[in-house]
Amino acid sequence: MKKVLLLLCLTILFTNCQNKERKEQKINYVSDSIWTYSDRKVYSMRNIDSTDWDMEMLLADIESVKQNKWPTKPALSNFPSAVAKYGTKVGATGVGTFLGGLELEMEGKLLKGVIVGYQRDKYREVIDQNDLYGIKFNLLWVTVDLNYENGSNSVVSRNYPHYLSTGKQKTNQGNIDWVQMTLADGSNFAIINQRYFDLEFGKTIIIMPLKDGSLRFYQTNESIGSLGKYNEQIFSKKAKQYYDKLKSNKDLILLLKNNNIVEQEIN
Repeated sequence: MKKVLLLLCLTILFTNCQNKERKEQKINYVSDSIWTYSDRKVYSMRNIDSTDWDMEMLLADIESVKQNKWPTKPALSNFPSAVAKYGTKVGATGVGTFLGGLELEMEGKLLKGVIVGYQRDKYREVIDQNDLYGIKFNLLWVTVDLNYENGSNSVVSRNYPHYLSTGKQKTNQGNIDWVQMTLADGSNFAIINQRYFDLEFGKTIIIMPLKDGSLRFYQTNESIGSLGKYNEQIFSKKAKQYYDKLKSNKDLILLLKNNNIVEQEIN
């Protein structure tokens, strides 16, 4: 009888553990079936085959760099190079990518930053199928930037079906540099001031500079899910919902109340 009861208890415990594992299991957005080993190999070979290069696009990129006299240089050099022609013609017009600005005041701190999204295709789904862009990255910093011309950012499609965004912001505490990539296999990550972030576990990164000269990073899941073609009214509505979620985040509220954060002068 004791053996039966022990076996029953072990069975219940094992079942509960299995149920707990199922509840805690997260969706893995990275898939070898979407972007296979063979796809990677073909992609690499195409980019070294000069007969497949898009020379028209290369000439446009060279001219664009010549015309761009922006005072702040990008975080990564935009020295043009030839790439193979790709099916979704994103080109220099920026179709296929979304790059916008973010700004909110929270706990007496001014947060500014960027929001980045990429067009829906066979490699990227969006939450709302009526929308065009899936938001992949939000970066906010709690600091006073010097002025508009002391920042630069861009989204790049030249690695399609992979996408890249990059930026630099000069502030009165130092530079904030970032690179973010969304790959065809579903990987989504960012490197910010030499720190790596897996964005599957939170698409929003918030930077807080401290008085001792260091930075504190906070990663959270709050984000705008997706957007259609740019509409200022719709974007403002979704941005407000996003800001409201951030403002109700108890952990973030506690972090922003830290007296060691560099003081700001908010006009």
